[in-house]
Amino acid sequence: MSDAYLIQVAIGPVQGFIASARRSRDLWAGSALLSELARAVGKQLVDQGAELIYPTRKRVEAVEAGGAPIEQGNLSNQLLAKLRLSGGASIQDIAQALKQAARAELERQVDRTLADLTKEVPDAGTALDLVLWKQQCQEAMECFVAWAAFDGSDTDYGAALGRLKTCMAARKTTRDFAPWAATPNQPGRHGRFKSSLDGLAESVLLPPPKTGKTEVQQKLSRVLGLTPREELDMLGLAKRFQGRSERFTAFTRIAADPWIQRLHEKAPGDLARLKAPYEALIGSPFATRTAGNGGTYSAFPYDAALLYPERLSVAIQDASASNDKTSLDHLQALQALKKALIPIWKAHRQPSPYAAMLLADGDQMGAFIDSALGAQGHSAISSAIARVADDVPGITRKHRGHAIYAGGEDLMLLMPLPGVIGAARALAERLDQAIQVGVSNDLLKPDAKRPTLRVGAAICHVMDPYALLRERAQTAEQYAKHGDPGGTDARQRGNALGLRLHIRSGQTLQARLCFDDHAAFDRLAQWASAYRAEVGQLPGRVAFDTQHFGDQYQSQGIRYEVARSAYLRSLHRANERGGAQGVSKDLIKRLTDTLDQLSATQKDGYQALAQLGNELVLARWLSAQTQNDLGERA
Repeated sequence: MSDAYLIQVAIGPVQGFIASARRSRDLWAGSALLSELARAVGKQLVDQGAELIYPTRKRVEAVEAGGAPIEQGNLSNQLLAKLRLSGGASIQDIAQALKQAARAELERQVDRTLADLTKEVPDAGTALDLVLWKQQCQEAMECFVAWAAFDGSDTDYGAALGRLKTCMAARKTTRDFAPWAATPNQPGRHGRFKSSLDGLAESVLLPPPKTGKTEVQQKLSRVLGLTPREELDMLGLAKRFQGRSERFTAFTRIAADPWIQRLHEKAPGDLARLKAPYEALIGSPFATRTAGNGGTYSAFPYDAALLYPERLSVAIQDASASNDKTSLDHLQALQALKKALIPIWKAHRQPSPYAAMLLADGDQMGAFIDSALGAQGHSAISSAIARVADDVPGITRKHRGHAIYAGGEDLMLLMPLPGVIGAARALAERLDQAIQVGVSNDLLKPDAKRPTLRVGAAICHVMDPYALLRERAQTAEQYAKHGDPGGTDARQRGNALGLRLHIRSGQTLQARLCFDDHAAFDRLAQWASAYRAEVGQLPGRVAFDTQHFGDQYQSQGIRYEVARSAYLRSLHRANERGGAQGVSKDLIKRLTDTLDQLSATQKDGYQALAQLGNELVLARWLSAQTQNDLGERA
């Protein structure tokens, strides 16, 4: 029997830990929790004498001198290592130890949540179904372990890795058929609500008596920031409570950031007047602090949800519905905030209610890993990808976004509109640089093809549900990977940014930009700069007129040359924003040249006109700082 193995561990389900979310704090906390489970398994592998291949040992054990974890990307839920048995231990015993390490860490995290919750809400246990809590803790996590015999040589490494992948795939599709556990005979257990985050799990929140919520239930709802009909399972409650940490950033703060930045630069006194009433609401169900992400949002370190009139009105209604003293204090703070906001909205407009979720993944990464010559090549690839993951928070922050998850080349980010293009390009360049520098050709097979990055960006309204937001971002990522169905462009296989704009009225607009097509990115940056409020070279209607100009003429069977001439005349008649003067000749020339270049490339003038229109509309949205910047048609 062999005493050397390749061993792989997969922790999940990702749906339960990350995808089941209604707020950005749920996403952030679920990602962080899954990362800590992976860290516990990685440490157990090291303790068993294993040589980690992915993630690297340095990332698993990374701490500063003071003992605090350093900033780095998340650990992936997949781990791979080389292991040589010693001391009489069997591979099965080690597999069980790895599973136990993951489960022990989950129990530790969950027990800490319950203990911390009880400190803030004494007798919180009386409002929770603790029997169901413990049962869900046992069922919340799955941990799969697979191994393949390995003689330790580079020659056998590739074959052993192939056997390991086959074994892991088989294990994941094998049902466990665990013994049935009888449901405890508890009063009120039947007809229990399902969790709002995970519709398959029951809520651990006990239903209120017929007379209404108890004092403990009311306080628990305030601490967790629950909406009136929101229910949480054990894992959902743990994510929601731990997600209150100031390290996460609300989607509303991301969306409002361009508006806040402009206010900070041009009217700091107005911004300062908003801080006192907002600070008075911290600790209430209506506001949270945003002090993390390297101090990026220090100019206004709050969630910013109440800067939107609709959200502020709902908060005032909710506070008015209760007559207790705490709610009345909150109502006074909300009304003070509204009083301060009304003149600011009048002078500076309302913040744009749109932001973007970015999902990114590597193209042909699996084939590239398979091209490694032995464990050394695989480790080099792992280290290169780890360096990318560790750099992602800083890159995202530079463009004023926040990294929710960065596990290797698998990324999830929240970005304000003006930062989408710059962040996507920077991430693609960083992956390419890390692979080029960190993985030398002598560690790869001769035919190895280096991977690229694909990025999907879904631009959505702040009121859109998070499940829908993630679904749209996944669609955008697939669009970046495959392009339009039936497309003939040879470049339509990843290495691209897929932009999808979801206007709340129901309209969807998309564009796909290959990362090696620098001209397309430069054009989008040009149009965005021309639309930006402080420049204002382009009136808003030009984008929509360009987009629909061709439809009007093409539907009437008019030759494209006639439509082109009419379009150019419309540009010469247009004025800059505010109507002070006409659009500059230089900008008209750039628009004309771009239209002619697209027409020559596509051999279809009307299609080129439609593409230019799409670019202009997207550029206008990507430059937006206020609701008015989006235009009436938005």
